[in-house]
Parts: sequence; structure tokens; C-alpha cells
Amino acid sequence: MDIPEEGVYSFSLRYANGNGPVNTENKAAVRTLTLDGNKAGTIVMPHRGRGNWNDWGMSNQIVLPLEKGRHTLGVRYLPEDENMNISTNHALLDHLRVEHVK
Repeated sequence: MDIPEEGVYSFSLRYANGNGPVNTENKAAVRTLTLDGNKAGTIVMPHRGRGNWNDWGMSNQIVLPLEKGRHTLGVRYLPEDENMNISTNHALLDHLRVEHVK
């Protein structure tokens, strides 16, 4: 992605996670955001209702200072992203939102 000007940017994912009810269980999807091949932060996508795969929401934001120019972003599942449930840790991803904060 091309950053038009140096500054602080926030990143979050639009996602759906229908793995469980919102008031119980531990089926949040956890991923690592990478910037130019380096770990930049942890993305958490809580479950939004059992079987509710059409309910889209936004993950937490990761705020990073960036220089102007081309950068490579990635979303990876790393060993440290395993959640308490262990066997269920997935979500549908729609897009990455990037906002210039300052």
C-alpha cells in the first residue's frame, strides 16, 4: 500500500465471527498485523453470535507511525495467536481499514 504522507495511521479489520454467542464461550479470532515483514500488533475479532456470519464488525485498532511511501501489510496467524479455545480461532475478513490519524 502507498502512504501519501508521513504521519500516524490506524489499522483495523472488518470481520465476521459466528463461532459462538456473545455472552459465553471463548472463540475470538486472534491474528498478528505485520508491517514490512515485522510484527506490528495483535488483532482481536470477538465472536458476534452463534452462526451469525452476516454480522460484520470492526476489530480493535492498531495505531502506527508511518513514513511516506510503499509499505507491505499482512495478517498472519502465528503460534502466539492461539486463543483459550485452542480448536476454534477463525473469522471471515472483508477489508482492512486504514485511517490517517495525524
